[in-house]
Amino acid sequence: AEGNKLTVANTAFEFTLTALNGAPMPAGAVNGAITVKSGTDGTFTFGQIEYSDLGVYEYLVTEVNGGAAGMTYDDTQYKVVVTVTDEVKDGEPEVAVKYYKLVTGAQPEEKTRLVFENSYEAKETFVTFIGKKTFNGGRDLKENEFSFTLTALNGAPMGVTADSETVKNAASGSFTFSKITFTKEGTYVYELVEVQGSDEQVTYDTTKYTLTVTVADDNGQLKATTKIDIVDGDQDVDAYGFTNIFAPTNV
Repeated sequence: AEGNKLTVANTAFEFTLTALNGAPMPAGAVNGAITVKSGTDGTFTFGQIEYSDLGVYEYLVTEVNGGAAGMTYDDTQYKVVVTVTDEVKDGEPEVAVKYYKLVTGAQPEEKTRLVFENSYEAKETFVTFIGKKTFNGGRDLKENEFSFTLTALNGAPMGVTADSETVKNAASGSFTFSKITFTKEGTYVYELVEVQGSDEQVTYDTTKYTLTVTVADDNGQLKATTKIDIVDGDQDVDAYGFTNIFAPTNV
């Protein structure tokens, strides 16, 4: 049992052996069933079963759905058939064990061993970058007057475009990029700049921000934190925004 991040080395899986038709069980069984945990190597054992009579004994082996967030459990059912014969091997009655994978609507498939497969994927998380435009001068800020570009570095995921997205400001000065979905842990870096316009009466902001998103797995749920830096200024800041100055030309 192994997944994207969690492995059997740090995640315990449980398996249940159930006796059919009163078959003998190992020590520790209760009401014809026993549940054990897998070891760090992924293997598990139910313990030794003693047979006092010749015959055919059947069991059912299943994995317990542990309900861990992000974990997919294997719902395969195996029938184990143990045949105790009167043939003697090493002074003991010979025992033959066969494994059958139960398949809905089809004949059971004989297997050489019991195999349960698990996968792990933490639930995705989202980040939406929202900035603020401040406009100083002798008039009000207009809607869609300024543009801002968010660029993904080194293949970081984006919202609606592959590598970059450009948006415009609202009348309030805010600007919002498309929501970005993160499906894996990691560190993702973006650059944010204001598009330099051509209005000679406006001083455009040349600040360049680096937005570093760190995504970590928190018990099956990915969580993202964002660190904001000003490029070339070697400065950490708590928010990102741009300030423009309107200076009308004297006629």
